[in-house]
Amino acid sequence: MKRIVRKPVIVIGMVALVVACSHQGKKDWKKADEYQRSRYSQSVDSTPQGGLPPHKIPDAVPRNDPITKAGNLSPYKVFGKTYHVLPSSKGYKAAGQASWYGMKFHGHKTSNGEIYDVHQMSAAHKTLPLPSYVRVTNTANGKTCVVRVNDRGPFKDGRLIDLSYAAAKKLDFLNAGTARVKVEAVHAKGKASKQLKPASKAVESSVKQSQLAGIAFLQIGAYREERFAREHYNTLFKELTEPLILKKSQDGLLRLYIGPLEASKVSNLVETVRGLGYPKPLIVQNMRQ
Repeated sequence: MKRIVRKPVIVIGMVALVVACSHQGKKDWKKADEYQRSRYSQSVDSTPQGGLPPHKIPDAVPRNDPITKAGNLSPYKVFGKTYHVLPSSKGYKAAGQASWYGMKFHGHKTSNGEIYDVHQMSAAHKTLPLPSYVRVTNTANGKTCVVRVNDRGPFKDGRLIDLSYAAAKKLDFLNAGTARVKVEAVHAKGKASKQLKPASKAVESSVKQSQLAGIAFLQIGAYREERFAREHYNTLFKELTEPLILKKSQDGLLRLYIGPLEASKVSNLVETVRGLGYPKPLIVQNMRQ
């Protein structure tokens, strides 16, 4: 059975350490190898003993999971390359090479802080938000499965997605080590949850010159649940070119801002935002602490 040696799992909190080893000189690769050995007890990946037959391995079930704080830093660098995390998995489709990882990483943290389990239907991806759900199809045999993306990688050139041992078993490419696959985002079935009203009332602002001195922000809303804040973030991301910021304030609310903005541009942007269905943007000089 062919075993795959996978690059170290990159936990976002450790990206700086990995980046320090990103230049491909002998010294740097030696440091990277030392880091890998210090983190994992196995130097070579391996398969677990036993396990369910492929037809009895249940797919991951898509849910409306909130995007985790860990694992979604964007942009981030690994081995000298810069990656930008997508704001949403909606509409994602890609084709490329899949690999898999096994017992070497079993029991260790994934990039978003969860624990990797070789028997779960999970995966690593470089740019999808964590967590996401994707359908993966082995184009050679037509076998398909749904996995939960909760890790970063694979960082080897030419690789699109790194699947758990269970997922690779279900797609029947454990012996080959890699497979050509199609990857397509999937989402929870049923109606979306009702949108919560902003937790704090945003008072409609009249655009006055006194408010527009220097730099300003537009606060779109304040939300108790991250998933609702992310929905509005994703909506505005598709429609606007201005920077968007999600910031958790001391009162525990997630506030969505557009900015920083030049004062001269705020008036027109207020009208644009109202036209997108946000009638009460609040003009502020500083983001709330």
